[in-house]
Amino acid sequence: MDIRYTQIDNLPPLTWLAEIKNGIVEVIHGKRVETTENWFVEGAWSGEFVQGEFLDNDWFCGTGAKLCGDKIVFSTPSHVTYGLFAKKIVRGGGYRISNSLFLLMSKAGFNLDSQYPGYETDFNSITKGIERYNPHIHVVDRNGNDDNVDVYYFRHIEIDKNNQCVISKIKKVTPFADFEDYYKRLIDDMRSLYSNAHDSNRKYRYGVVTMISKGYDAPCCAAVVKEIGGNTALTFSAIGKYAEDSGVDIAKRLGYQNIIEKDADAYKSRADMPEIKYLCSGNLGGGISFSVFEEEYEGNLVFQGERGDSIYDRYSKHRNDEFHIINMQSGLSESEHRLWLGYIPVPMPLYGASAWPSLYDIANSEKMSEWQMNNTYDRPIPRRIVESAGVPREWFGIQKRGAGFSYHFDWMKRIVSRMSLKSGNDFSAYVRKHRKPYVIQKIRFFAETYKVYLNRIGLKIKRDDIEHLSSTPNPMAARYLIPWAGEHILKEYRQILER
Repeated sequence: MDIRYTQIDNLPPLTWLAEIKNGIVEVIHGKRVETTENWFVEGAWSGEFVQGEFLDNDWFCGTGAKLCGDKIVFSTPSHVTYGLFAKKIVRGGGYRISNSLFLLMSKAGFNLDSQYPGYETDFNSITKGIERYNPHIHVVDRNGNDDNVDVYYFRHIEIDKNNQCVISKIKKVTPFADFEDYYKRLIDDMRSLYSNAHDSNRKYRYGVVTMISKGYDAPCCAAVVKEIGGNTALTFSAIGKYAEDSGVDIAKRLGYQNIIEKDADAYKSRADMPEIKYLCSGNLGGGISFSVFEEEYEGNLVFQGERGDSIYDRYSKHRNDEFHIINMQSGLSESEHRLWLGYIPVPMPLYGASAWPSLYDIANSEKMSEWQMNNTYDRPIPRRIVESAGVPREWFGIQKRGAGFSYHFDWMKRIVSRMSLKSGNDFSAYVRKHRKPYVIQKIRFFAETYKVYLNRIGLKIKRDDIEHLSSTPNPMAARYLIPWAGEHILKEYRQILER
């Protein structure tokens, strides 16, 4: 096997696409993808950079591939907030594999289908776990015929010199014995991750920043990042939805000297349609509010509390070792955006998530009784970490708020009101061009989700009675958000490849 590289400076800096055929691997990539004779990678892992041992690493935040004898092995991250996309080449054999769905689609001549109602559901099916998610993304070819692209999470893709492909799962982590075991492994691997990310042997070195709030997960991230040497914390300004959620006081208590507050709605004043790179990945909203921190994200490891609400929940009924997380968005909103901006998301609560049952046992153990609040918002593991770092108990983890938003249940007017002006106008024009009635689908949707709208007009509906409805496909204007955003991303990739 032989890897050949072509750097295209206009590509998003962390994007790559490999074409594998008869033992030759042709890779096009952006300028921040690390390349060697035997492996390439975008991201960081808990190990020495020069060794390139990211395959089956307990904590790999990124994607890449490595030559192993007479085969090349591609790897997704060891979490599930983004994956890899692949398509067998019909003429001549071989495969295309990429960390960007849209770069692969550009090379293969595919488009998204403006009338397909299931994109959000298909993308977010990873919340069903690594054994039950939908492994295909629906596309149409140049002639308008139906086709699909394969998507892989928590997997290795092995291809040999004869174009034979074998798919295998990444190795799961060893269960944690107790809190001390979890915390030691967490700190050791996060410190190693940071060391890897700013190793002097890299052509591009990364810093580290963390989000912080008054919940559980972000303060936990901040406590860990401070322990491994970080000094920049990001939080939303205490206005609107975040009036009681600013993490400034906690960041100061943890010893952060660079604390940055920004308005979560500031993206609305932008003229470059920031929503596009978040929406194209499958989440209807998700991370758009976080786009206000793009300047701080670029070139850094970005620690986030993704999925902690389930992984750390003392009362979770659904713990498992397959990343099956109930009633939550997939966390995919950054999977394309990160490639263009050039940063490495670190969803820290997913560290060791393949050993989730052991974390549940730790949270409910007698040794953790001092940090068990015995209420409905009880997360003993992050509470112990944050309190042990010197933050008073009453300062955090009192009321669940959550960050970001979703367009999932929105109608046209509400969607546009939560967009930047240019995006709203552009999306409105797209919908006018492609809209079809879908009366029966709309009736079914409202019949299933009416409780959500009753809740919005002031009637108290139990959260458990409406959270699961986020997996119900929305046939209204929201159905067009992903193909609208995808059309723009495809246009950008095609313009780059044609230069």
